[in-house]
Amino acid sequence: MSDGGVGAVLLAALAGELALHHLLGLEPLQALTRRLEVAAGLAVAILLVAPLIGAGCYLLLNYVLQPARAGYLAVPACTLLAFGGAHGVGLAVRAVRPAWREWARLYPPLLAVNGTVLGVALVTLASATTLPTVMARASALACGYSVLLIVIAQLRERLAAAEIPVPFRDLPALLIALSILAMGLSALC
Repeated sequence: MSDGGVGAVLLAALAGELALHHLLGLEPLQALTRRLEVAAGLAVAILLVAPLIGAGCYLLLNYVLQPARAGYLAVPACTLLAFGGAHGVGLAVRAVRPAWREWARLYPPLLAVNGTVLGVALVTLASATTLPTVMARASALACGYSVLLIVIAQLRERLAAAEIPVPFRDLPALLIALSILAMGLSALC
């Protein structure tokens, strides 16, 4: 990926998070990365759900909607599948592993409002070639987002322990740290 591509991805991610934070009153990135344990739990949930959602959208698109000539329903159908799939994984984990009941109660609802799960569904719609390709892309998206969650959670924990001037605490310090991280990552490309 070129330097412009990495910058565009990071800009889109930050713009989306800031828009959600200011326009909708939600803080998905901030709220989910305050503690490393919460970020790791959500990362595991995304790693479990994303390939399943990608495969489900691929199968729905190729074996239900296209044969029925209902391709115009692809986006709403995959969106519903993504939300339903997130909750379905939570129910399945509760049934299979009763010891994980608390995890299954907490994280799958977070996945339903997470843009990554919907992003997997939309990427599937845009590039649905074969089922293994879709599952590989969904897994790669989930891995990337999981690493991002864990890195940001670790950054936030370290920034909370650091002596930072009052005007730079919280979001400004996080944005400065993320910009330094982005510059380091762009050097790898």
